[in-house]
Amino acid sequence: MTLQQPLALAPPVGAADWSQHQLLDPRTLRGLASLNEAFLRLLFETQLREPGQPAFGLAPELLPPPTPAPRAAAVLAGLPGALFDLRFRDIRLWQQVALRGGAVADGQRPAPAEPALAAFTRAALSFAWHLAQARDRPARLLLGMEPATAHAIAEVPVGLLDGLALGLAPQLEARFCGRPCFWMAVRDCLRIPSDAVRRARLRRLALQLQGADSARGQQLQRRVRLQAQV
Repeated sequence: MTLQQPLALAPPVGAADWSQHQLLDPRTLRGLASLNEAFLRLLFETQLREPGQPAFGLAPELLPPPTPAPRAAAVLAGLPGALFDLRFRDIRLWQQVALRGGAVADGQRPAPAEPALAAFTRAALSFAWHLAQARDRPARLLLGMEPATAHAIAEVPVGLLDGLALGLAPQLEARFCGRPCFWMAVRDCLRIPSDAVRRARLRRLALQLQGADSARGQQLQRRVRLQAQV
């Protein structure tokens, strides 16, 4: 398979500051790395149950191999973004959740999620909720969260997060699951964690892809506003 070239895009505003921890404190970065590692375990467990099948939006050939915890931690510690996504760019979904006081629409309510999936979604949503309380750039940088999404999540009472997580568990996907280049880079780094060049390339690619998504989201929002004015 021909490797895709990284996008020649500048990272989103403020992204260059993450390594100096001006936006992201060490505790937040450790929390993100722990969630990313847990998501990799979830991917592996899903592969064991359903071998050869897609998992969380990833094609079978893109799924990372089982990786010992020390090796995964070495790679994920420097990754400035989540490997998972809970539709944080879907502003309408989260605004509806906020209006319902943290409830998911009945038509979206699925069968009970697997315990491991429910537990991870609960942890990921709690992390997102804490970032959203600040309503500034960390939530956008780490999770690709739109400002309107952050505002909506911050409005959900903390006591309702567990129930909301159960309803949203089936929405969990691998972030950038439509970008094979990203997950091929993740897989390569996990296989050779000592390769600093590959790790740097993965970090740069994550920032570039987030910049592309951010620019696309701004264009869509501008288009909606223009249509509303017509």
